[in-house]
Amino acid sequence: MKEAFAANQRIIALQALERDSAYELSTQMLQRALEYCGHALSAVAAEGLVDWLVERDLVTVRELAGGMRIARLTQAGLDVAQGRQRVTGVDRPQPV
Repeated sequence: MKEAFAANQRIIALQALERDSAYELSTQMLQRALEYCGHALSAVAAEGLVDWLVERDLVTVRELAGGMRIARLTQAGLDVAQGRQRVTGVDRPQPV
């Protein structure tokens, strides 16, 4: 069950990034987007989710002063968010 939740959290994060005009959000904003969709994650868990996406080249991260991290969607991440590419461990997007 834990992996099913994680896969859903990952597609939600990718789709949240897709909806941003610059394709980037802070990990805190991703945490809020996930909470809005029913996934209450700790800050540590949200950071881990972003790290998982970075390891698969679905997002990149830059760090700002004060430790704030900004995740940016890659082309591969956009393809996954839009359902054009599949990645094991990430849910398929649902039809709108």
